[in-house]
Amino acid sequence: MGRNTELADVQTAFSRLSFAYRKVAGGNAMWPLILIVDDAESTHAHLKFCMQDERFEVCSVYDGESALKLIAERQPDLLLLDVDMPGMDGFEVCRRVRENLFTMDLPVIFLSSESKTSQKVCGLELGANDYIVKPYQADELLARVRSSLRAKSRLDLLSTKRVRTFFTEASPSRRLGTNASRGCAAA
Repeated sequence: MGRNTELADVQTAFSRLSFAYRKVAGGNAMWPLILIVDDAESTHAHLKFCMQDERFEVCSVYDGESALKLIAERQPDLLLLDVDMPGMDGFEVCRRVRENLFTMDLPVIFLSSESKTSQKVCGLELGANDYIVKPYQADELLARVRSSLRAKSRLDLLSTKRVRTFFTEASPSRRLGTNASRGCAAA
């Protein structure tokens, strides 16, 4: 594995450490942050109602540009994304999230009233983790959200281990031999 690939792995791992960032920034680091992106106020209200008994921190925006800005600032753990929005649609938001090294593994669940197979396939091929057609059942939505968050948690754990391994293997004593850390020259 090349040094650039290792560096990219480390950068990706650091980008996944959003809980610690939110704790420092004053958010609730114990609860996953879910970002709702939809142009309909009624959808925001319904999703927040569905999640009120869950241990989620929920924030909302109403357009794609605001979503990308908030993703960069708050580093959410999951994105609930509408497809049809004015300006930048959900497909474009998902494409940009997947192209960004720091957000490429952010779970994305599309929520859309569009039930055509071609739309679902397009969303999934862009990298969405799931595609749910409105109207949806709250229990099913929550199960899919929890499933995506569990997968992200496992990925975060793996990334943390990779960072630890990277720094352990990159230490001077490892690169130069055990004598280097004691100041001894190799014979």
